[in-house]
Amino acid sequence: MERVIMAAINKPMNKGSRYYYARMTLPVLNFVYYVGKLLRFALLIIGFSLLLYFGLILVSHNSDMPFLTNLEEVVLSVFPYLNQLHLPVIGGIQIPGVIFIGTIFVVCMIISWALRRIRKYAKHVVLRVTIDQLDTAPISSKAPEELKQLESTIEEVVSDSPAIQKGEGGRKEMLELYQEVRSNLEEMKVDLTFLSIDVVDSTGMKEGEESVTVEADFSQYNKLIEAAFDRHGYLKAAWTPDGVMCCFATADAAVSAAREIIDAMVQFNMTKKFIKRDFSIRCGCNSGKVPYDEGAPLEALCDHVIDVAGHFQKHGMTDSICISKNTYDRLSKPAPFRLADKNVDGIDMYIQHMDSTKKVKSLDVIQRVRSLF
Repeated sequence: MERVIMAAINKPMNKGSRYYYARMTLPVLNFVYYVGKLLRFALLIIGFSLLLYFGLILVSHNSDMPFLTNLEEVVLSVFPYLNQLHLPVIGGIQIPGVIFIGTIFVVCMIISWALRRIRKYAKHVVLRVTIDQLDTAPISSKAPEELKQLESTIEEVVSDSPAIQKGEGGRKEMLELYQEVRSNLEEMKVDLTFLSIDVVDSTGMKEGEESVTVEADFSQYNKLIEAAFDRHGYLKAAWTPDGVMCCFATADAAVSAAREIIDAMVQFNMTKKFIKRDFSIRCGCNSGKVPYDEGAPLEALCDHVIDVAGHFQKHGMTDSICISKNTYDRLSKPAPFRLADKNVDGIDMYIQHMDSTKKVKSLDVIQRVRSLF
């Protein structure tokens, strides 16, 4: 809870916001909260030490056990201030001391009650500030990591609330605020399809080859991939040395790009590359709603939808397109895909094998004809 309060304190906010001045009280509340905890701790130490001391006096004066007297001396050595108390004794019991101890514990209870109130008010301000940030900021300025942080803030505040856990007052309001933020977050999500492509055994392909040749071939391969992405209107892509994750607005665009790339690899292997082994790729697709920010790179977007696309690619077959049921349901013409006999991350896999045999033969004929001239 302390973490989310500090986050709300440090978060920039419009001066015209309804909760701007309420947010300004958070540093003071935070300071008072910690001072109150320290004071309560100190009073509890004093109260229990007095209770132990007076109990030892009462027992040792009515007992012949010498170790109680020794224990009394040990307590005095640890808490020397107890020796300064000169209180009257009535019937072997220090009546004012009992009242003093009782007062200390009552004060501790009052401090605990005040700390709970401070904590509850701070949570209320944090929730209101968070919702105000969602309401006032334009959608384009809300980076995915910021949205995740806001959602995490709400979840932590609500789950940490004693009022909610015990069913006390404030439960309804806190849950309504939580649902409001979740609703805002869902409205900011965009339905997208992610295409993951990876070169099969890229490490083995590079063995025994000149580094310059490998670099040139992979550079040409990347240009081929990017050109196909451009033709199908990709939104953004994140590249790794031998693979890529690409984002498309529709499932049809992602699948069409994958088909074009696999088909293009046949000619690429026959006419463009110089290394001995052919390029073979795996393609995996998944679709879903994600918090999309046009201004942020794809690498900054962390979402389960993207992870699943990568998993479908890894579990897929060479020179085939493996898509999730999420993507299959979004295709305008899903007929070429058939249901595979396995699923990934609990999601059904659909697969389309790209038959390039005829294309290879036709390209081979073309090459032979060209060689005659």
